[in-house]
Amino acid sequence: MQFSDLPVDVICLIIEYFDFDSLEELIRMLAFNPSGTLHKVAVGIKYSRILVTNEWQNLLRLLPRAANIKLIALLDKYFHVSLSYFSSILDDLESKWDERVPVKKSILLVFRYDLASNEIKESIIKRLVVLLQRMPYTVQHATRLFYLSDNSWDLRSSSPLEDLPLTTKFQESLESLCIHGTASVNAIDLSKFSGKDFSQYRRLSSLHLINIGISNIKDLKLPTTISDLRLSCNNIHFADFQCLPSRLILLDLSHNRLTSIVANGYPKHLKTLNLKGNRIENIENLPSSVEDLNIALNEITGLNFDLPAKLKYLRLDVAQFYLMSESIRQLLSRKKVLVKQR
Repeated sequence: MQFSDLPVDVICLIIEYFDFDSLEELIRMLAFNPSGTLHKVAVGIKYSRILVTNEWQNLLRLLPRAANIKLIALLDKYFHVSLSYFSSILDDLESKWDERVPVKKSILLVFRYDLASNEIKESIIKRLVVLLQRMPYTVQHATRLFYLSDNSWDLRSSSPLEDLPLTTKFQESLESLCIHGTASVNAIDLSKFSGKDFSQYRRLSSLHLINIGISNIKDLKLPTTISDLRLSCNNIHFADFQCLPSRLILLDLSHNRLTSIVANGYPKHLKTLNLKGNRIENIENLPSSVEDLNIALNEITGLNFDLPAKLKYLRLDVAQFYLMSESIRQLLSRKKVLVKQR
C-alpha cells in the first residue's frame, strides 16, 4: 500500500504535522499531479492555516504579549500573509478548501500599529474594516483569532477601533479576541466600542481588552465560555467577581486602580490571578484553587492574608520580598510555594 492509498482523514492527520516550509516543499514535489489526493490535501491544509498580519514573522514572535496567545505557538505551521495579499485571494479562498479534506480551518488576524503614523494606521485599519465586511461567510466562520495592538493611537478624534464590524460577525467561530488600546489618557468610549457585548461569541475562550478605558467589569457582557480574561491597564476600581464566567481559569487585573480584594463568588476553577500594579492594601477570601498569584507593586507588605490551599507560585516585588517575616517564609517553604520577584 502506498501513502496516497491511505484514507484521506489519515493523510490529513499526518500532513497537518508539517510546518509551513515543509508543506510548501511537499506541494512543489506533488505539482506534477495537481488533481491527486496528496496535492489536494497539502494545498487544502496550506490555505486552511493562514496568519494575516502587518508584522514580519520574526518580529511577530517578539510581540510583548505574543507568548500569551495560544495560537501563536503554532506560528511555524501558518501561511504568513499581508493584509493586501489576503484581500487579493479572499474571493478564491473557498476554492482551495476541498470538502473532502477534513481539516479545521483557522484564520488568524494579528495587527500591530505602535510604530506607524496616525495617517498610516487610519488607512490600514479602514482597509481592515472593509476586509471584515466583505469576508464570505465561510471565511468568517474560519476566523479563530483577532488581535489588534495599538499603544500609541491619538484619540483626540474618534478611534477607528469603534468601527470594527465584530459585533455581528464571527460569532460562531472566534476563539480569541485581543484588543490592546492606546496609551493616551483619552480612553476609548466603551459606549461606542462595538465589542462591548461579547455574549454572542459562543466559542470565545480568550478575551484580552487592554488599555481601553474599562472602569467596571459589569459593563462587559461575557460569554460563559471564557477561560482567559485579561483586563490590564484599565481604570477598574472595584472587581465584582460574581459576574465573571464560571469557567474562568486566568484573570489578569494588573495595572488598574483596585484598593482591596474582598470578595466571594470567585470562579471555582480560577488558577492564575494577576493583581500586579494596583493600590491594594488588603486581600480576603482568595479561592483555594489559585495556583499562581501576582501581588507585586501594591500596598501589601506583610502578606497578612490566608494563602490559597493550592498555591504554587507567589510573585512579589523586591520590597515585599525583603519585608516578608520569617514566619511567612517558613510557611511558604512548608507549603512548597515558589516565591518569585517581579
